[in-house]
Amino acid sequence: MLNNIGQLLFIEPVEVSGISRYLQVNLVNSTFTNNSANQTLIYVTKGSQLSVDRSLFQDNYSIGRASVMFAEKDNAMVNI
Repeated sequence: MLNNIGQLLFIEPVEVSGISRYLQVNLVNSTFTNNSANQTLIYVTKGSQLSVDRSLFQDNYSIGRASVMFAEKDNAMVNI
């Protein structure tokens, strides 16, 4: 992703019949260059997992809590 403004990924599982499903996203061989957001570029929340492998993050920023990735709430996880 190149030269984007705003949140790139919001990772949160959906609820089906009141049951939240687990969500896993894998970024492999990805390049993120010169992107910006108000809060964070990639937000991971409740019951979600993000795995990043062999990827490049260059000249990305945000003015919020985390520049590139932020994980919070109920078993949110980021593996780099």
